[in-house]
Amino acid sequence: MVEFSDVNKRFGEKTVLSGFTHRFAANKTTVIRGESGRGKTTLLRLAAGLELPDIGIVTVAGRVVFVFQEDRLLPQISAVKNLRICSSLSVKQAEDLLKEFSLHQDDITAPVRELSGGMARRVALARGLAANGDVLLLDEPFRGLDDDNRKRAADTVKRHAVGKTILLVTHDIDDMALFPECELFDMD
Repeated sequence: MVEFSDVNKRFGEKTVLSGFTHRFAANKTTVIRGESGRGKTTLLRLAAGLELPDIGIVTVAGRVVFVFQEDRLLPQISAVKNLRICSSLSVKQAEDLLKEFSLHQDDITAPVRELSGGMARRVALARGLAANGDVLLLDEPFRGLDDDNRKRAADTVKRHAVGKTILLVTHDIDDMALFPECELFDMD
């Protein structure tokens, strides 16, 4: 469960959230959609504790894992090591999870800096799942992925995140179709 109670957040002169109150359902996926500048990423950053509200209360039940818009991987180490650094997965478990994201053995053992942008994005998603949080915050998680990898990645997230609270921020209405059972929260 993630709950915002009368939250205000400003950055300089710009008010991003004003009196925002909403409870996102526990153990469900909510797709948060809206145009740029509506406060979607700020909402996730508040839920993760990376930003503090100017006024109001943010309550989160459980351990939070954030998959940022930027991949934020350690480029000098392999995909497997990137997963293992934030989890208790064995090498085999990490390899198996990465293979579910359609990465090949050569890709998952090479330094991440040698991967394409789409491959790195899938490693970032796998690392988010490997961290095994109760609340999974996904900020534009499928950007840069072609249609096949986008669907495969969404299916893998759904399989591994059963029973978790997921807040998924997107500009792309097509991302909602990947999660037909989701709730929609429109910030426009």
